Amino acid sequence: MKKNKTIVVLMLIAGLSKLVGFSREIILSYFWGATNISDAYLISTTIPTTIFTFVGVGITTGFIPIYTEIKEKEGRLQSNAFVNKLLVSTLLICCGLIAVGELFCGPLVRIFASGFDQETYRIAVTFTRVSLFEIGFTTIMYIMTAYLQSEDSFIAPALASFPMNLMTIGAIWLSSNGNYYFLCIGCLAASFAQAAFLVPFAFRKGFRITRIANPRGDSKIKELFALALPTIIGTSVNDINVLVDRTLASNLSVGGISALNYASKINAFLQGIIVLSIVSYIYPKIAKFAVNQDSGKLKNVIDSALVSIVFILLPASCVLIIFAEKIVSLIFGHGAFDRDAVLMTSSVLAFYSIGMIANGLREVFSRVLFAYKDSKTPMINGAIGMVINIVLNLVLSSFMGIDGLALSTSVSSFCILVMLMYGIARKKIWKPGRTLYVSLAKIAALSAVMCCCVLLGKRAASMLIGNEYVSIALSVLLGGIVYLLGAFLLDIREITSMLRFTKKDREEEEAPHE
Repeated sequence: MKKNKTIVVLMLIAGLSKLVGFSREIILSYFWGATNISDAYLISTTIPTTIFTFVGVGITTGFIPIYTEIKEKEGRLQSNAFVNKLLVSTLLICCGLIAVGELFCGPLVRIFASGFDQETYRIAVTFTRVSLFEIGFTTIMYIMTAYLQSEDSFIAPALASFPMNLMTIGAIWLSSNGNYYFLCIGCLAASFAQAAFLVPFAFRKGFRITRIANPRGDSKIKELFALALPTIIGTSVNDINVLVDRTLASNLSVGGISALNYASKINAFLQGIIVLSIVSYIYPKIAKFAVNQDSGKLKNVIDSALVSIVFILLPASCVLIIFAEKIVSLIFGHGAFDRDAVLMTSSVLAFYSIGMIANGLREVFSRVLFAYKDSKTPMINGAIGMVINIVLNLVLSSFMGIDGLALSTSVSSFCILVMLMYGIARKKIWKPGRTLYVSLAKIAALSAVMCCCVLLGKRAASMLIGNEYVSIALSVLLGGIVYLLGAFLLDIREITSMLRFTKKDREEEEAPHE
């Protein structure tokens, strides 16, 4: 399957997956609203995610360039042995993390949610003791995903979230009778299902379990962990920012953590569909071009990814900002999710949406540096961004409340993006050319036109149609049609080629941008 078709298929699968995942959040908000139970549940899932997502993302991000290098230079037998050694090493690390987490579960909950009352704290501790065991299954999921993507298998990893989300939805539904312990048990079962789903696909692509001796003595494993340590810091900035937001939100208002969570889920919906689909596809290619020192093809891949991400996320962020309240009300404004929760969540959503593009582009530039085994630059930038976020959190939340937390996260994201771009340009890995600037300028102009069409269309539709949500849908549809037609008229080639399902892989056949 050629490049553009693969990305579009990945986006479609990701879209369906996000819809299922979104329904999970809707069901949670319906049965539990923005209450102490939902806050305790979300914190209990945040703790193991935070503990191991940093490690998992760091390991698997470093996995792809190292695995690609071993496979290209030493062959499949050695690359398969590398995967086995990595699995054993990381599972041993997980056992240690689980033991430490269980031992210090109470203090961990206090760190993550210092504003919880005694009852909410008790529930959160109980939930967390169960959810910590997700770390082991998450380890297998991350490594199998990275292995499959390195082998140009993208569909199975994209489908893996379906069993996880479906099992989580079932657990939430079972908890609706008042037995909220089903929430944490369901999360653990869902994590197992996600990992188990990927293993057969890995075997089909050639993975085999082999006997190994002393994985810690392997030079490539040591290299991966050395690369992973700074990568963990560099790639986990967004998660740390979310953690800081939630910790402060627990002191600002009841249900504040839930409001931040629901808003971030809406904001991450499009990013999960667009950004992760594009990045998942291009990262193995970036790693391969970096190993082979093919700067021309590398530049094509980066430019195409940047244009594609901005083309979709810029108008999407505008729509989210304009219609934040109506979107939150439509999605979550049911059952226990009352009017106050809608207003609180919608204002947070608007401020989170400001940083949507920055978060998307950061994923691309971070992967470029990782492909060149430079994890120190993202680490330094991440540390600076974290400090900026914390300082802004303390300042803005004092007079903006939880809205200030969301705005701080967006501002810090842009700061990190600028630093990443500067670092890549300084290393002469990539720099923007005239064609890229022209494409981005066209997208900005089209987005402005689209926003005008949406606002005018909304006003006209409201006078003709009584239902406000139908009016919004029609106005957004009108703006989207104008936007796509404009892309063809202005000939934004990265976009028109994707929309036409180009048969040739332009990334590998065309000359780089000027």
